Amino acid sequence: MATMLAHPPSIETRAPFRRSRECHTAVPAVVEGEVPHWLRGELVRTCPAVFDAAGWHARHWFDGLGMVYAFRIGEAGIGFRSRLLDSEAARDAWQGKARLGSFGTPTVRPLWQRLVEPVPRITDNNNVNIARIGQDLVAMTEGNRQLVIDDTTLAVDGPVRYASDALRGAIMTAHPHFDAERNSVVNVATAFGRKGTISV
Repeated sequence: MATMLAHPPSIETRAPFRRSRECHTAVPAVVEGEVPHWLRGELVRTCPAVFDAAGWHARHWFDGLGMVYAFRIGEAGIGFRSRLLDSEAARDAWQGKARLGSFGTPTVRPLWQRLVEPVPRITDNNNVNIARIGQDLVAMTEGNRQLVIDDTTLAVDGPVRYASDALRGAIMTAHPHFDAERNSVVNVATAFGRKGTISV
């Protein structure tokens, strides 16, 4: 006879699913060899970093709570810093809730909410990519709820606001491309419904 677990074992017990810690002030990195003199600037990325929080458990690596991290390369060496994304998905997780649609972690919503909203709102847990769009650093996932990141603090500045509803869609790629000829960012958004649309 099979036994059902109330909470399946956490994926956080397995590498590479260990929780990452925040590091708000730059920590110097140990460099072996020499950094080329022409290599200067900052590399900002995002990744899944927390897989268990207050009773919430990620069921897939893609659902780990997002963290923004940065390497600053300068004359004095390389510094590293990081910060967890302050997203609605993260705030829910820290309260043990799972209300937003994600990749492999089921939502936990009351029956009335599932009747009123059969398809849950998509997540803003932007743990896939960071893109420079105009002057903004934007944290992205395949959802349509991207977040603007402050260059200095790595904190969330707020949601990306689009000029047109046509750009919103339900899902978007997390990997837009830069068109240097037109000096613009190109992405694809898909909206579902009786008359679904694909916008470029």
